[in-house]
Amino acid sequence: MHGMLPLVWDRAEDFNIYDAAGNKWIDFTSAAFLTNVGHANQRVVAAVRNAVDQPLIHSYVYANEIRVR
Repeated sequence: MHGMLPLVWDRAEDFNIYDAAGNKWIDFTSAAFLTNVGHANQRVVAAVRNAVDQPLIHSYVYANEIRVR
């Protein structure tokens, strides 16, 4: 892509991104998606896993136990 840095992400953690050589940068490119929690936030990962493990996936359209509380 035109104007893109020649950087290939290997992994991301919190607000940092890393290349395969271990170089670390602050991720200023994904602000809309990680500003509040960072990459791979363990609380968010656990909440998503818990939700996916439930026999019923909820939506905003219908009430569920958490929303009723």
